[in-house]
Amino acid sequence: MANVDLAVGGSGQSSANNAVATGTAGGPLAANVTYAKPAALVIHQITSDQLTALESSRTPGLSEAKWAMVAGALVAAVPSLHALSEAYGGKESHGLTVWGFGEVFLFVVCAVIAITLQIVGRRQKHTLMEIIRTVRGS
Repeated sequence: MANVDLAVGGSGQSSANNAVATGTAGGPLAANVTYAKPAALVIHQITSDQLTALESSRTPGLSEAKWAMVAGALVAAVPSLHALSEAYGGKESHGLTVWGFGEVFLFVVCAVIAITLQIVGRRQKHTLMEIIRTVRGS
């Protein structure tokens, strides 16, 4: 059986911010657990102009990192294609050299990171737009 006590702090006032629930769950692995509610929500005022500015803003660090990885992938593309064509393009395949493998590895890593940063950036923008729609009430 579970035993849960609810203690509300404060001096006779209804204060949901100080609510704490403690209890012990029954069973062989019983543990004493305490839950505390988060602090009160703070409401901020924001103008329509500020929302518009927020809507058009971008995450510069993420965008710069993405373009750096795209540039790295483009730089590594030609040498990696050359290494692959030398290793497997002829009648007799002899495998990649260590240097060729490094070039291909660099291309793949830069491309994967660039794609990942693009996906993260789109999700951040989508989340930002949802917050703006919620604040505007539309």
